[in-house]
Amino acid sequence: MSKVEETEQIQLKIFDLEIKENKKKIKSPIKYDLDVIDDVLNIKKIRIKNSKYGAGPLEKMRDQQLVRYLEAIYNILQNLDDRLSKLEEKN
Repeated sequence: MSKVEETEQIQLKIFDLEIKENKKKIKSPIKYDLDVIDDVLNIKKIRIKNSKYGAGPLEKMRDQQLVRYLEAIYNILQNLDDRLSKLEEKN
C-alpha cells in the first residue's frame, strides 16, 4: 500500500468520524418535538395544581384528560426514539 493510499484512507476515516460527531451534536427534530410536548405537559400540570380556572370544573377536567393523553403519547414517542437511537448506534 502506497503512502498516498494510506493518507487517503486516514482522511476518509477522519471525515467519517467528523460526520458522526456532527450528527451527535445536532438536535434531532423528534427531540425538539418531544421537548414541546413535555413543555405543554408541564404547563398544564402546574395550572391544574394551582387550580387557576375561572370557567369552572369542566375546564379543569378537560385539562386533566388532555394531560393523561399527552403523557401516554409522550411516553410512546420517547420509547420509540430510544429504540431507534439504539438501532442507529448498532449500525
